[in-house]
Amino acid sequence: MKTFRLWRNDAWNYLIDDNEVEKVVLLGDWSVAIEGVNTESLDLGDVSEKFDAYFTETDEAVVDALESFFRDKLGVEVSTEYTEYYGDAESSRLIYDIENKNFYVEKDGHVVEIYRFWDGGNWRTVELDECWTDTHIVADSDYISLDEWNGHDWVTGSVGRHQQIYRIVELDGEKPSEPTFLLEETSQWDGEEPKGYIMTLSEVVEHLKEIGRDVDEYMEALNR
Repeated sequence: MKTFRLWRNDAWNYLIDDNEVEKVVLLGDWSVAIEGVNTESLDLGDVSEKFDAYFTETDEAVVDALESFFRDKLGVEVSTEYTEYYGDAESSRLIYDIENKNFYVEKDGHVVEIYRFWDGGNWRTVELDECWTDTHIVADSDYISLDEWNGHDWVTGSVGRHQQIYRIVELDGEKPSEPTFLLEETSQWDGEEPKGYIMTLSEVVEHLKEIGRDVDEYMEALNR
C-alpha cells in the first residue's frame, strides 16, 4: 500500500508522500532559544513575570538580557540565540516568545505539519493550516500509467509531464462506498510538485476521453 496526503486550497494542490510530512513547532520570527537551564525546576509562569519586570529596566538586547537575568536572578549561566521559524517537536529547549512575553518548553509549543521541497532554486515550505483541506489517502501500490510514447519519451500531454492512476483503498480512514481512484500528475520540471485528484469510475472514463486514451484498454487494466 502507498499512503498520501492531499493538501488543497483555492490556488494550490500538493499530493505528498505521507513520509514527507513533518511535525514541527511553530516558533515564528520572534523567539529565542535558551540553552543550559533545567526546565523541570522552573515555574515558567513565575519566570515569565519576573523577566518581564527585569527587561523593562534594561536597555540590553533581549538575548543579552535573558543571559543576564538567568545569571543575576537565578544563578544559572545560559546561552541564547534567535531560533529558526520552525522548531523540533521533540526538543526540551527553553524558548522565550518575545511577542507574547512568555517562556515555554519547545516540544510543548504549537505543533504544525509542514511539507518542504526544492523548487530548483530554493527550499520552499508549505504549512498546513485552516486555509487547506487535508485528505488522507491509502492506495494500492500498483498503478496504471497513462503515459504513451510520443516518439521521444513516455508522456501524458506535453514534454516532461506524466500521469498515473491508483485504486484508493481508504479515504480519511474509511473504505470508499464505490470504486474510487487517485489520479497523480507529476512533472520533470523544477518547482512543479505532484498534484492529486480523487475520481469516481465515471470521472476516470471522462478523463481518459479528454486525454485521448483508449477507454476500454485502460479500464480493463484498472479493473484487473
